[in-house]
Amino acid sequence: MKKVFLSGLLAITLMQSCSVTSVTYIEPKKTFVLGEGKHPGYSAAIKNIGLNSVEVSTIDLSGNVTQLDDLKNGQSRAYSIPANTTVTFKNKGGTVTTALNIKLNSPSSDPARLSMGYKN
Repeated sequence: MKKVFLSGLLAITLMQSCSVTSVTYIEPKKTFVLGEGKHPGYSAAIKNIGLNSVEVSTIDLSGNVTQLDDLKNGQSRAYSIPANTTVTFKNKGGTVTTALNIKLNSPSSDPARLSMGYKN
Protein backbone atom coordinates (compact mmCIF):
# COMPACT_ATOMS: atom_id res chain seq x y z
CA MET A 1 0.00 0.00 0.00
CA LYS A 2 2.85 2.36 0.87
CA LYS A 3 4.49 1.71 -2.55
CA VAL A 4 1.24 2.54 -4.36
CA PHE A 5 0.90 5.81 -2.42
CA LEU A 6 4.53 6.83 -3.12
CA SER A 7 4.18 5.93 -6.81
CA GLY A 8 1.02 8.01 -7.04
CA LEU A 9 2.69 10.95 -5.30
CA LEU A 10 5.66 10.75 -7.69
CA ALA A 11 3.33 10.63 -10.72
CA ILE A 12 1.42 13.70 -9.51
CA THR A 13 4.69 15.58 -8.91
CA LEU A 14 5.98 14.72 -12.40
CA MET A 15 2.70 15.79 -14.01
CA GLN A 16 2.83 19.15 -12.24
CA SER A 17 6.43 19.78 -13.27
CA CYS A 18 6.75 21.08 -16.84
CA SER A 19 9.73 21.79 -19.06
CA VAL A 20 10.38 23.35 -22.44
CA THR A 21 13.57 23.12 -24.49
CA SER A 22 14.39 25.22 -27.53
CA VAL A 23 17.19 26.63 -29.63
CA THR A 24 16.79 30.40 -29.88
CA TYR A 25 18.54 32.50 -32.53
CA ILE A 26 19.34 36.15 -31.82
CA GLU A 27 20.37 38.53 -34.58
CA PRO A 28 23.33 40.91 -34.08
CA LYS A 29 22.74 43.72 -31.55
CA LYS A 30 19.24 42.37 -30.77
CA THR A 31 17.82 41.11 -27.49
CA PHE A 32 15.57 38.12 -26.82
CA VAL A 33 13.13 38.82 -23.96
CA LEU A 34 11.57 36.07 -21.85
CA GLY A 35 8.78 36.40 -19.31
CA GLU A 36 7.42 39.93 -19.36
CA GLY A 37 4.46 40.38 -17.03
CA LYS A 38 3.17 38.23 -14.19
CA HIS A 39 4.16 34.57 -14.03
CA PRO A 40 5.42 32.04 -11.46
CA GLY A 41 9.12 31.44 -10.84
CA TYR A 42 11.04 28.87 -12.87
CA SER A 43 14.55 27.59 -13.53
CA ALA A 44 16.48 28.09 -16.75
CA ALA A 45 19.48 26.16 -18.06
CA ILE A 46 21.21 28.17 -20.80
CA LYS A 47 24.04 27.14 -23.12
CA ASN A 48 25.59 29.53 -25.63
CA ILE A 49 25.95 27.48 -28.82
CA GLY A 50 26.63 30.51 -31.02
CA LEU A 51 29.83 32.41 -31.79
CA ASN A 52 29.08 35.68 -29.98
CA SER A 53 28.95 36.52 -26.28
CA VAL A 54 25.45 36.87 -24.86
CA GLU A 55 24.67 39.24 -22.00
CA VAL A 56 22.12 37.70 -19.60
CA SER A 57 20.17 40.11 -17.38
CA THR A 58 17.01 40.19 -15.28
CA ILE A 59 14.49 42.98 -14.83
CA ASP A 60 12.15 42.95 -11.82
CA LEU A 61 8.68 44.53 -11.71
CA SER A 62 10.18 47.78 -10.38
CA GLY A 63 12.41 48.04 -13.46
CA ASN A 64 15.65 47.20 -11.65
CA VAL A 65 18.14 45.58 -14.07
CA THR A 66 20.67 43.03 -12.82
CA GLN A 67 23.33 41.65 -15.18
CA LEU A 68 23.81 37.95 -14.39
CA ASP A 69 26.39 36.83 -16.92
CA ASP A 70 28.27 37.37 -20.12
CA LEU A 71 28.08 33.89 -21.66
CA LYS A 72 30.85 33.09 -24.11
CA ASN A 73 30.68 30.42 -26.80
CA GLY A 74 30.23 26.98 -25.23
CA GLN A 75 29.50 28.23 -21.71
CA SER A 76 26.48 26.95 -19.77
CA ARG A 77 24.74 28.34 -16.70
CA ALA A 78 21.68 27.50 -14.63
CA TYR A 79 19.51 30.24 -13.15
CA SER A 80 16.63 30.34 -10.71
CA ILE A 81 14.26 33.01 -12.02
CA PRO A 82 11.92 34.59 -9.44
CA ALA A 83 8.24 35.12 -10.18
CA ASN A 84 7.35 38.14 -12.33
CA THR A 85 10.95 38.66 -13.49
CA THR A 86 11.92 39.33 -17.11
CA VAL A 87 15.10 37.76 -18.48
CA THR A 88 16.96 39.32 -21.42
CA PHE A 89 19.58 37.75 -23.68
CA LYS A 90 21.52 40.33 -25.71
CA ASN A 91 23.66 39.30 -28.69
CA LYS A 92 26.78 41.41 -28.24
CA GLY A 93 28.21 40.51 -31.66
CA GLY A 94 28.33 43.02 -34.48
CA THR A 95 27.51 41.01 -37.59
CA VAL A 96 26.69 37.38 -36.74
CA THR A 97 23.47 35.80 -35.48
CA THR A 98 24.08 33.75 -32.34
CA ALA A 99 22.19 30.85 -30.74
CA LEU A 100 21.24 29.66 -27.27
CA ASN A 101 20.03 26.28 -26.13
CA ILE A 102 17.37 27.13 -23.52
CA LYS A 103 15.70 24.68 -21.16
CA LEU A 104 13.00 26.04 -18.85
CA ASN A 105 11.54 24.10 -15.91
CA SER A 106 8.60 25.12 -13.80
CA PRO A 107 7.26 23.11 -10.87
CA SER A 108 3.84 24.76 -10.98
CA SER A 109 2.91 25.75 -14.54
CA ASP A 110 3.78 25.39 -18.21
CA PRO A 111 6.88 27.54 -18.96
CA ALA A 112 5.84 27.65 -22.62
CA ARG A 113 3.18 30.16 -21.54
CA LEU A 114 5.85 32.78 -20.75
CA SER A 115 5.87 35.70 -23.14
CA MET A 116 8.79 35.66 -25.58
CA GLY A 117 9.98 38.14 -28.18
CA TYR A 118 12.78 40.22 -29.66
CA LYS A 119 13.81 43.84 -29.09
CA ASN A 120 16.45 46.05 -30.66
